Amino acid sequence: MRRIYFAGALALLTLASGCSRSPQVSFYTLEPLAPSLASQGQPAPAAGRLPGRPIPAPAAALAEPRVAVGPVTLPELVDRPQLVVRQADNRVEILEQQRWAEPLKAGIARVVAADLGRLLGPGRVFTHQEHAGASADLRLLLDVERFEALPGQGIDLQISWTLRGAPDSAPRSGSLQLKEAAGEGYDSLVAAYSRALSALSRAIAQAIAKAPGTAP
Repeated sequence: MRRIYFAGALALLTLASGCSRSPQVSFYTLEPLAPSLASQGQPAPAAGRLPGRPIPAPAAALAEPRVAVGPVTLPELVDRPQLVVRQADNRVEILEQQRWAEPLKAGIARVVAADLGRLLGPGRVFTHQEHAGASADLRLLLDVERFEALPGQGIDLQISWTLRGAPDSAPRSGSLQLKEAAGEGYDSLVAAYSRALSALSRAIAQAIAKAPGTAP
């Protein structure tokens, strides 16, 4: 009888232990997708340099502005570790098992800085958190007004940007609505976000290149 009781208790303990396991959590990151200078027929960045990290600028490149990206502002609804998807006009779902691997504000600044670095050249673009005493000629502020995902359909972003230079210079600004289609699954949604941020970076890079006193 004791053996039967012990075996039954052990089975119940094992079952309870299995039921108490938390569901597996998936973590996602945004990735830079802008083409490099080399792919555009321009000299490739020097090897060993990390995109987005400030490096000393050579004397010949001083006319090219150095850009610090950030800070980034986000709607409170999506400023959280979990991915948020829209299910209806008045209903969203906060996904506890699908999470960002880094704060979303930091991820957006990191990816835009990396994309801009690929488009403008090495050593010219870094996030405001990576500034580390390096001087920046321009600061890029990003105000994300909408950051929505619809599973199986795509993403919709509305982002306003402002480039600030010297105190006596007028800031330059713009606003873009960015939509990207996505397939099934959360990987596809996150990839669509990365494509949208790459398109944003291309538009900002063009604005920087057309600014007075900057290299084409």
